[in-house]
Amino acid sequence: MTRPLYRKLLVEKVFPAIRAKLPIRRGTTVIVQQDKAGPHVREDDAELETAEKVEGWRIKMRCQPPRSPDLNVLDLGVFASIQALQYRKAAYDAVSLIEAVQNAFDEIRWQTLDKCFVTLQKLMEAILVDSGGKSFKLPRVCLAVNGRMPLSVKVSEEAVMNGNSKLVL
Repeated sequence: MTRPLYRKLLVEKVFPAIRAKLPIRRGTTVIVQQDKAGPHVREDDAELETAEKVEGWRIKMRCQPPRSPDLNVLDLGVFASIQALQYRKAAYDAVSLIEAVQNAFDEIRWQTLDKCFVTLQKLMEAILVDSGGKSFKLPRVCLAVNGRMPLSVKVSEEAVMNGNSKLVL
């Protein structure tokens, strides 16, 4: 993987998929989190700036904080959801495996992705309550209220206070 190829995949595959799967987010800022692997793009990548702002969309790239696998939404549920769908299809070679994964990604429901992101928000809250540490229990999350997913999670006062106390100004 090279940076130009990664950028091309973002522009031609990832950004269009975000627009297709999350139409309700149009007009808001959508953040794509990536780790800091060498081929990944910088947060201020000038070549992506135009692709990020198409038809009322604002898509921003952000890098995952170092040593924070707990905050990787892909590991929190997106990969498992895709894999569960992909396993339903037999794949006997690399080409059929890639096709099965692509089909699974296309089949994943936006509600599944929403659950992953709400879980991520609850995990962020747990990290704030633990003052940025890793000695917390994974939060048990009741995601749907009256059959509807929240767009965002209201965090506890303790999380806000702990987060504010750690800010470096």
